[in-house]
Amino acid sequence: AITALLPREDGVWLEVGHRTSVRVLCPDSAEPAGPPRVCRRHIITGRPLGTTASLVAALVDHKGVAVEVRDRSTRESRVSTTILGQAPVRRIVWAQGSASGRIHVVLNEATFAPASPFRLQSERYVMVTLDKNLMEISRVESPYTLTLLDQRAEYRVDASGDLWQLALDHEGLTVMKWRAP
Repeated sequence: AITALLPREDGVWLEVGHRTSVRVLCPDSAEPAGPPRVCRRHIITGRPLGTTASLVAALVDHKGVAVEVRDRSTRESRVSTTILGQAPVRRIVWAQGSASGRIHVVLNEATFAPASPFRLQSERYVMVTLDKNLMEISRVESPYTLTLLDQRAEYRVDASGDLWQLALDHEGLTVMKWRAP
């Protein structure tokens, strides 16, 4: 049920079922060059965001995504918003905060034919960047969507806040860098 491996300064976290994250390895402050050590298991709702918050994202009736930043210790909401899709939102591809305080959410929007066999009519990835107050800064569409090939690590946010997309096809691999606004 592991849906993400998140190496961070405060340790290595495993996201489980897109719902909770568990810290499984701690950085070893005594030996910076040494291997990480197993630490007391710490479980939070959502993904770690900074050192005191967590990021929670959930589908809202396929119309959009509810995004919330919660205090880690009290689990109380600090700020929340709903990102609406222009087409039905099929899944949340990726949701992650960057060191700059921005939140990056990638949505998979899809439209299906209204009659059997309900074939896919259109599909796209929409990358939404939010500021620390969850106000939308930008929205960009990617031409590459999930393929029949295994593509479990489609997006990653780097330290500068840029979004990297990995797209597989029968020709090989395409890696794209989407610059943060």
